Amino acid sequence: MKKGTQAMRILQWTLTLAGLTIGKWNGGGKISQWITSCLCSKFTKSRLKISFLILISGLGAHAQPYETNPDFNRTRNWHFGHGVGLRFDPDTIYQVPTSIHTDEAAAVHTDQDGNLLLYSNGEKIWNANHEVIHNGNLSLGHSSSRMGSVFVFHEDNPDSIYLFNTYYNISTTKQFSVNLIVKEADTFRVAYKDSVLMYSVCEPIAVVKADNGRDIWITVHEFEANNLYSYLLTSQGIISCPVVSKSFSTPAGGAQGAAFPMVFSLSGNYLIKVNTNIPPLNRIVEIYQFDKSLGGAKFLYTIDSIRYPVLGLSFSKDNSRLYIVERDSGLNVFDFDPNDSASTVSSKRKFYVIGFSFELQSITYKDKFALSLMDSNNLVLVENRGLIDSTKITIQGIDMGINKITYGLPNFVKSYFHTPSINFAYELDCISNTIQFHGQDTFQANTHSWEISKQGSSAMTASIKNPLIELTDTGVYSVRYVASNGSRSDTITKTVDILPKITSNFLGNDTGWCENSNGSITLTAPSSMHCYQWNTGATGDEITTDTAGVYIVKITTPNFCVLYDTLVISIDTLPYIEPDFLGDNINWCENLDTSVILKAPDNMLSYLWNTGDTIQQIQTDSAGIYWVKITPHKYCALYDTVIVSIDTLPNVGSNFLGGNISWCENIDTSVILAAPTDMLQYLWSTNDTIQQIEISNESVYWVTVTAHNLCVFSDTLTVSIDTLPDIAPDFLGDNINWCENLDTSVMLIAPADMLSYLWNTNETTQEIEVSNAGTYWVKITAHNLCVLNDTITITLDTVPNAPTIYKDSDTLKTAAAASNYQWFRYGQPVGSNQNHLILTDTGVYRLMITNTFGCSSAFSDTIHVPDTANISVSTILFKNIKLYPNPASTELTFEIAESGNYVYEIIGIAGNLIMKVQLQAGVNTIDISRINAGIYLVHVFDGKRWIMHAKLSICKE
Repeated sequence: MKKGTQAMRILQWTLTLAGLTIGKWNGGGKISQWITSCLCSKFTKSRLKISFLILISGLGAHAQPYETNPDFNRTRNWHFGHGVGLRFDPDTIYQVPTSIHTDEAAAVHTDQDGNLLLYSNGEKIWNANHEVIHNGNLSLGHSSSRMGSVFVFHEDNPDSIYLFNTYYNISTTKQFSVNLIVKEADTFRVAYKDSVLMYSVCEPIAVVKADNGRDIWITVHEFEANNLYSYLLTSQGIISCPVVSKSFSTPAGGAQGAAFPMVFSLSGNYLIKVNTNIPPLNRIVEIYQFDKSLGGAKFLYTIDSIRYPVLGLSFSKDNSRLYIVERDSGLNVFDFDPNDSASTVSSKRKFYVIGFSFELQSITYKDKFALSLMDSNNLVLVENRGLIDSTKITIQGIDMGINKITYGLPNFVKSYFHTPSINFAYELDCISNTIQFHGQDTFQANTHSWEISKQGSSAMTASIKNPLIELTDTGVYSVRYVASNGSRSDTITKTVDILPKITSNFLGNDTGWCENSNGSITLTAPSSMHCYQWNTGATGDEITTDTAGVYIVKITTPNFCVLYDTLVISIDTLPYIEPDFLGDNINWCENLDTSVILKAPDNMLSYLWNTGDTIQQIQTDSAGIYWVKITPHKYCALYDTVIVSIDTLPNVGSNFLGGNISWCENIDTSVILAAPTDMLQYLWSTNDTIQQIEISNESVYWVTVTAHNLCVFSDTLTVSIDTLPDIAPDFLGDNINWCENLDTSVMLIAPADMLSYLWNTNETTQEIEVSNAGTYWVKITAHNLCVLNDTITITLDTVPNAPTIYKDSDTLKTAAAASNYQWFRYGQPVGSNQNHLILTDTGVYRLMITNTFGCSSAFSDTIHVPDTANISVSTILFKNIKLYPNPASTELTFEIAESGNYVYEIIGIAGNLIMKVQLQAGVNTIDISRINAGIYLVHVFDGKRWIMHAKLSICKE
């Protein structure tokens, strides 16, 4: 049996166990021939067993329908292995010439039209003619570095292509390097190469587009440390200060510890890698969430259900599935749940391919996967959806002839694989905080809608594909983009963090110092940036220097704007100028009306006086220290100071004699007038020449004083003798008395507008309030110092005792002596001022008396008169109503004191109404001649209530 036939049967038997069926693929015009080998007993990178490439395909070789995709063409050309060159077109795959020879590292760069431009194995860079380009032999890449080479470019500079390399990790250097390739006309050359970005890195390089749709993240893992490093490629180049994230594990050990697969999901939101440092090798798969805006990776969880070393990793296009290839075992398919590791692990489905070691990679536009079987010269495709939805998978192959497929497949920029139906890119200007948005779609949208909003603010909108928006406030904005074409409409939303604006001239203006100073200057960039790079090598936000020169800083903001500023420091030469150019100090006496001109040298670049003036000379009439800063040249400055003194007497006021003096005519006194001490001479208006004089007469007095510095000054005051103020001597008034039982007080008031008051109570106000008996006096001082006094006496009078009353027949009497008597019936005053009261009605009576001091007693005890027996009542009184006579015969009179509407009724003893009449205020005479003799009741009603009830007797002759 031929070896190829035997291998075909082994593969058929193996795949049949997994429910797979071998089919045919007519690429190249012939049916594939299969080569197999014995199982690998030991996995080493230095000894690769016989393997072959399987490309997982569908039922046919026709291209999957797709919409307009701007990037999928970039992955049509595959150059890898030992002389394997492939061209993927929508309906066919065919071999093309190639110069590549590599075990693992393979990178290919294709333009947007699908034309091959460059490819590399990390050691050489070839063009489409398969020639090494100018300067294309590299030192810091290696063909055995797993996933260790990748081409990247920024869409703003498509003719500047970067090749990132890692060196395979048998070496001790383990560099991560970059090469810049530039396109010039139709040729390429390496402008600079082998530029080290970082030392001690693992082999794989993973690449994804940033969330702004323009910049690109390049991620590597540090060797012997649990750090992931993400470098950002912007339109201005590579930001050399990476974003550092903590990883779950620490790759270490020998060469195998640094060689493992690491890939982004096609959307770039997730990163998956293998832990190579936990025996047995390559069994722990680590999954991370990746922030495409800020470049940080957040560890989610591990998948530990892997028995054999992992050779290949991939996400499905929609991130719903994970594909993990185990060496010598098969393909594991997981339903990926980023929030639930148990759910992900439990969803595992396995497709066994016994006896083969293979690697996994997706194909961009066919929804297929490629599995690389080492040391094979065949190609096989398997359909992606078959791994999930079918129990059988059609495997088809193409013979590579003598060209051998090796361990590594091309390391493409994964975001090229994933062009969603809608997306948008944006460019942020950190100086103006404007954003240029670029709408992107794959279905030729002709309607566009933008909504940019921040919580608490009104939304901004636009209806063009590429709007330019200025954001006036900082904070996190939500950007929602909707693209439509007829009934087709897709939406995407992203967030953009807007930080405070940065001025373009953030280092300030050029500066320097003069040669005569040992100067130093601190240059300060904006704080809290992502990183700083000075041309001095410093990496902080400020530097201090004492050296002239040009200083440049590159800052990268937290949202990855890259800004530059330059500042020039110069040292100037100082010309000769007299050191005391303002001259000697100046002084004069304060009572001289004069001024002085202070002048600086001519022809200076600038002047600055401590007065704020910026002219050559100033004029002043005030004492003080005056200095000027003159600038002969830009940074040279000289200073001079002059003291202007205006001589005065020490601590002597202008009115040193004090205020004018006056005293009252009733005071026999004198006063001392004193000038300041320790003067050179004195001259008074009295012709005295001494320091102080005594005077007792009214007059105007002045003195002229000469100080020892010959300053002359004078002062004047007037002495006057005032008359007594026009105030009555008994201004407090007459003495006061009140009854001792009264709780009261009195205000004692002195004349107003006096200089001072002093009462014998020690109070110093104009008036006081007193409530106790006694003698009170006050001393008042007028403004001319005249003094007056007055006294007043307050006496408390005795209150009489409450009187005793008694009834004698129809009279109430008292024996108490008083100056006034007041009787009360039901609390209302009745009767005249006498010591007795003749009763005219029933009721409760009491008495109050007043003595000669006007003090009233308390009420007497009460006497109750219950009926009219033995009472001669001729007049009935009740409040404001008087009724008479009683008894009556033919007429009855009502006298009503208060106005109002009143009604009276005469009621018979039996309760019958005899008469009812309306009454008015005043005297009302009622005819009762027709009423029979007898006893009646009289009621008076005021409209609200009955206010009078009386018994009336009517007699007839």
